[in-house]
Amino acid sequence: MKKRRKVLAALISLLALAAGIRIVYVSGFLTHKHPVRNTHVFTKKNNPSSCHGIKVSASDGHEGWFHPDVDRNVTFYVGDPRIERWRKRAIIAISVKSHSRDTTETSGEADLALGESFTFEGVGTITLLDVRIYWLEFILGRDKAGDTATYCFEPAPGFNVGDDYKNHYQKQHPDTPTPWPTTPAKQTEPTELPTDW
Repeated sequence: MKKRRKVLAALISLLALAAGIRIVYVSGFLTHKHPVRNTHVFTKKNNPSSCHGIKVSASDGHEGWFHPDVDRNVTFYVGDPRIERWRKRAIIAISVKSHSRDTTETSGEADLALGESFTFEGVGTITLLDVRIYWLEFILGRDKAGDTATYCFEPAPGFNVGDDYKNHYQKQHPDTPTPWPTTPAKQTEPTELPTDW
């Protein structure tokens, strides 16, 4: 009898927790402002989730940084992957450093739902493909560590992609010819043997 009471109490606690989570989601939807800066959000025609570039999975915050260009001046940033009103969403931001004193850093960002895209001029197009939530941490009300977003980056014509991008592309599209030379594997110099023997 005591075991049944404990199980019943546990079920009631879980139902109350689920109701609280739903209230948090609804209130978050009603008060949240979807930021868009220097970008225009759109949905691709035909297949919104198609990716002719590379897919990148990254977690919230600093762990989500990715540098796709040769000089590592362009930074991608993932923020706030979540489920909001039963839709998966995440903020994707791009910043471009400038080495000129007359030009400040430029940036753009958008809060995307699955399948939505934005294009940053001179860099490329970003499409949100998936969001994964670390449910245990979420239910326990802890930090969002472990939540990830997967997005597609398709570079603009003439964008000087770096080795990180090339390596990702070659792994994800092994049978597709690339418009740039393949990145050679790093080779170590052979150790010279002593000759005084």
